[in-house]
Amino acid sequence: MKKLLNILLYSLLLILCFSVMGCETTSKSPDIELDREAPDENSKNVEVKKYNGDKLEYLLKARAITRFYDSQRTIADSVYIVTVEEDTGIISTVVCDTTIIDDKSNIIRGIGNVVFKYGDLRRVETDLAYWDRTNDRITCPGQVDYWDDNTYLNGYNLMTNSKLEMTRMEKVSGQGVADEKAFGDFSNPNKHNNSSE
Repeated sequence: MKKLLNILLYSLLLILCFSVMGCETTSKSPDIELDREAPDENSKNVEVKKYNGDKLEYLLKARAITRFYDSQRTIADSVYIVTVEEDTGIISTVVCDTTIIDDKSNIIRGIGNVVFKYGDLRRVETDLAYWDRTNDRITCPGQVDYWDDNTYLNGYNLMTNSKLEMTRMEKVSGQGVADEKAFGDFSNPNKHNNSSE
């Protein structure tokens, strides 16, 4: 009986040792580095409306949207954005393959087959555009096609606003009718030759 009791105590001691060692090794969690860039949300076939008070700022439709809450960034695929001008009611649209919205800087970046339309008045097509909504400035650093009522222009490095009013374009070629007043500084040859007098 004493021998049986010693075997039983020895077995219990072994079981206790293994369970303590087992608990110690399993309680220690491995060092795993979490991906800080992992998205917080993925959505398919999305429609987002952003309001300023009760007024619609913009409507965004996309095939897929990925959101990062901490960095306040949204990436959208196959995008259609509509804005309504408050004072005139003119509808502006933006269509592109990918849109990256940075809510911190209030900049929308359009990538791939980017089309801006300001009502039926003006249209811009390019492959890359940055829309700084705070300053209402659109910058298209690559090749650009630009249309208005009676003019077509092709060039590079367009700078414009959400009404697509031309402010700057480089290496321009085009066809159509040019407004003489827009080029007033060049129409008066005496204006530039004052130093010869």
